[in-house]
Amino acid sequence: MVAVLSRLGYVALPTIRNLKSFDIVAFKTDLTKTFYLQIKSTDRKSGGFPVMTFSKEANADNYKEELKEKIGSDKNLFYVFVSLSNDVREMPNFYIVPAKAVWESIASRIKQELENKPKMSLVGQLMAWGYYGIEQSGGEKYKNNWGILEQK
Repeated sequence: MVAVLSRLGYVALPTIRNLKSFDIVAFKTDLTKTFYLQIKSTDRKSGGFPVMTFSKEANADNYKEELKEKIGSDKNLFYVFVSLSNDVREMPNFYIVPAKAVWESIASRIKQELENKPKMSLVGQLMAWGYYGIEQSGGEKYKNNWGILEQK
């Protein structure tokens, strides 16, 4: 990931500790743009990318706050979902998604699930499918779109 960013003209530095909020800090050499990247990867061909797990205390009243706290919504925070191939000769696909879009996507998914399955406990639902990001099949606007880092 750092090598890709370097080829795109950024100075990219991985964090040396397991930070909860981001894995890489990157900036333009003229310091006009700084951003933070949270990297998530999967080698599954379908489904979503791992993002977070809700706490056991999550419920229908507080899940949005927990989402915002764990995912973040800072305009300079991005999630990079890496879709790895089982063929090592094949380049992975990168989905570069603003944190706010990740937060909104998961919140929308939870709301939809609660409307469809109101009798199922929220915690059960969240633990059953609490790993979501952007669906690989629905993220074409983010796929390999490194230019999104430059947008305001």
